[in-house]
Amino acid sequence: MKNSIRSIRSKLTFGVISLAVLASLLTALFTFFYSFKSAYRLQDDILQQTAYFINEESQQPDLALNNHDNRIFIQNQHTDPQLDYFITDLEQYDQGFHTINKDRKKYRFYIKQLENQKIAVIFDESEFRDEIVRHSILLSTIPVLLFILLIVPLVIWIVWRSMLPINRLSRSVQQRSENNLTALESKQVPQEMQGFVSAINQLLSKVDGSMRQQKRFIADASHELRSPMTALSLQAERLIRQQQLQGNAREQANALNQGIQRIRHLLEQLLSLARVQIDESQRQQSAVSLLGIYRRVLEDLLPLADDKAIDIGLVSDTDQMIFANESEIYTLIKTICENAIIYVPHGGQIDLSLRCDEHWVMLEIDDNGSGIPVEERQQVFAPFYRILGNGQQGTGLGLAIAETIVKRYQGTIELNDSKRFEHGLNVLIRLPNGLLTEGC
Repeated sequence: MKNSIRSIRSKLTFGVISLAVLASLLTALFTFFYSFKSAYRLQDDILQQTAYFINEESQQPDLALNNHDNRIFIQNQHTDPQLDYFITDLEQYDQGFHTINKDRKKYRFYIKQLENQKIAVIFDESEFRDEIVRHSILLSTIPVLLFILLIVPLVIWIVWRSMLPINRLSRSVQQRSENNLTALESKQVPQEMQGFVSAINQLLSKVDGSMRQQKRFIADASHELRSPMTALSLQAERLIRQQQLQGNAREQANALNQGIQRIRHLLEQLLSLARVQIDESQRQQSAVSLLGIYRRVLEDLLPLADDKAIDIGLVSDTDQMIFANESEIYTLIKTICENAIIYVPHGGQIDLSLRCDEHWVMLEIDDNGSGIPVEERQQVFAPFYRILGNGQQGTGLGLAIAETIVKRYQGTIELNDSKRFEHGLNVLIRLPNGLLTEGC
């Protein structure tokens, strides 16, 4: 089925224009037939009025008979057989209106009875009728054409204006982030759409309640598990430091401690995911220095990078101020950098850079690790998805958290081959230039 058939706008436009054209045509036909009938009545009135002024003394039969170029002419009764009468025998007609056909033309005449004879007032009906027809066609067609030329753009404009609130509502829904479940604005929506908008708002309210419950459960569970996991971690470290543990027992204690650390890291990321999914109304935004965020992340992750002898640092000193939630931007950059440190081999390198153009602020993190296969670069954004065979024990939540934050700002995140190294990964984050508090 074509879109034009399903479109309410197309249906309304086609229906109203069709109705207007049909009404115009009917009006034109009515005007034509009414004008035509009026011409007949006018013709009869002329004949009757002309006959009224004729009497015995005013007749000029010779002039009348030779005056066929005129539309109206008069014939009286004669007995001279040499005269070519238009009507051969007036006696056979009664007083009043009559119609005859002569030389393939139709004539209308009126018979008047005088004292001694009958008089015929004859009208050349075909020429008169043709003139009336031409006049009626012009009179009925030109207004219809003008009306159609005016009504078509007017109907299209009215329908377009009437559909504007629906189009605005559609655009506002399309521009929403996936976490924005607030009720749709219904004040400017047409009355016919109020029920639909109300039903959508009820559905959004139910979905929002369900999402809140799930997020609260994840956040509460992660928070409640942090304390016992921290206690277990401390106990495992104390156990490892004891001198009595030797050989296999110490190895098992180290494995236990590593497992606890992975669980603690997973809980931290679950809490981060829950935080970045909070409602828009609960987020506090302010002017944030991206260069300052870079430096904070480097300070926090430097010990982790030193453990693997990774060279991590800034390759540009450009700074940009954006209007955003500082905690979210910090979590975004820290998550990407932390992932890079985890997956880059010992002695690797990670470069952070910042630039912008008239449309985007671009944050880039390049590393010289093994990268991500092209066919898996979209799948890794799914929660808990991990690439097999890389020898690392990640949680699979880092890129999901990063994508959630980026989408909140209507930005994009891309994974490409490294631009600075022969092999590795380039993470390109684009944030809209509209977030800038200072231009590029």
